Amino acid sequence: MTHKLNFNEELEIQPLTKAAILSKVSEQQVYEYYLEESIYIGRRYSAPYRDNPGMSLSFTIANDGGLVWRDWGDTTVEKAQDVISFVMKACGNINFREALMRINVDLSLGLVPSMDMGVCGATTRVKDIPKRKKENRQIQTSLCS
Repeated sequence: MTHKLNFNEELEIQPLTKAAILSKVSEQQVYEYYLEESIYIGRRYSAPYRDNPGMSLSFTIANDGGLVWRDWGDTTVEKAQDVISFVMKACGNINFREALMRINVDLSLGLVPSMDMGVCGATTRVKDIPKRKKENRQIQTSLCS
């Protein structure tokens, strides 16, 4: 099969930001991906990053309408946190940029990291990023075909 490539088509390139991530997936989808179960407001969960299996994690709706979490067993955190901070903690205390990249890769969002994010948007987790599958494409070489 021969595919024509149209070089006049504009590609929609979205930078890798929290807003871009949340335009493609909901906060709930991100939480559920990393918790590996459905979440409900008012229910307590076991925090995946804690050695103590107690049910200390809960979710609530923030004043701005966002879905936030709080670990009631962690006395160092005084207020509810957003979805990116959850991924940062759940993935081994990674930094904000690494969390954005991890969500982008894990949920196959296809966002493009900015140049200031370093190689592939991560500094220590480049090896975790799966290689893209090569597509079998044939380029039409004749203009008249």
